[in-house]
Amino acid sequence: MRALTERGDHILNSITAILGLILLLCPWLLGFASVRSASWTAGTGGLVIAVISAAALSQRAEWHEWVDLAAGLGLVASPWLFGFMGEATAAATHVVLGGLVAAIAAVEIWWFHSTHPHPPAKPA
Repeated sequence: MRALTERGDHILNSITAILGLILLLCPWLLGFASVRSASWTAGTGGLVIAVISAAALSQRAEWHEWVDLAAGLGLVASPWLFGFMGEATAAATHVVLGGLVAAIAAVEIWWFHSTHPHPPAKPA
């Protein structure tokens, strides 16, 4: 298994930060700014994801990915939790972008654990 390189980690964190910024702008770009719960969720979630992912660009730490994973899963659940399932565009935006963020974070967590050196086996 190939380890996640620092460059690969930066690329994934950059993509996640961009997804956060896109989510932050989606209420105005896609026309659901008048749906208060969807707008606030997109703004808050997008800002958290963008800031955490940008921070992860300067320091490789596993907690960044766990926050992104939690935020992504929260966004996926948000249409049901905050009652905007009837707004198709807003709901789909949250589910799709949240799912992408969660998937990228899960891959990074998996890679983070697969790249740490294991102690050498003791001779029998």
